[in-house]
Amino acid sequence: MSSDATESSLQSPVVECDTASSSDESSVTKSVEKTARDQFYTGIKITDQQKSWEATCQICKSKVRGTVGVTSNYNRHIKDCHPNYYESWQEQLQAIGLRNQKKITETMDVRKPKSSSGSIYSATHPRQVELQKSIVEDLIIELGLPLSLVEREGFNNFMLHVDSKFSTISRRTLSRSILPNLYTKMLDGLKRFCSKATFISMTLDL
Repeated sequence: MSSDATESSLQSPVVECDTASSSDESSVTKSVEKTARDQFYTGIKITDQQKSWEATCQICKSKVRGTVGVTSNYNRHIKDCHPNYYESWQEQLQAIGLRNQKKITETMDVRKPKSSSGSIYSATHPRQVELQKSIVEDLIIELGLPLSLVEREGFNNFMLHVDSKFSTISRRTLSRSILPNLYTKMLDGLKRFCSKATFISMTLDL
């Protein structure tokens, strides 16, 4: 026999859903507990019947019984007979959970590396040119990553780990300077290559 079936047989034969008084309401809403049993019931005790316990609903004073260790009858009574109280309690629990929830960055020891000298490479420094060329050719062109990559905090943190002296480049610099210059360079190279060709084979889609 399932636990729900067992609990149904142990529940009081008559459970009326009365309207709570103002004093009852204050006793129920003065604090927020994590379980319906602790939030809405009082006088929880083990009954003479084997493996059952009993509690009094603080709202309607009804006696609710169930199998020891199982609280589905307690939850069901509040949800069915006092839905407004149940929904309000759920909203309070959710609000508390969101308020106490920590951001993932708060649970991790995230520290940005710092340059020992505090200086950065100049635009013409060989190491700066090498890293910048790798970002453009390997990440943006080869992998097809968006230009906005260079402005992402995660990417900049990564580059600080790679070389803390690297001077970050902006999306504007990429789109208005670096990529146009690279395009012009590649186009000039293609023109020189074609100018030396003896024969040209072309396929046209009409």
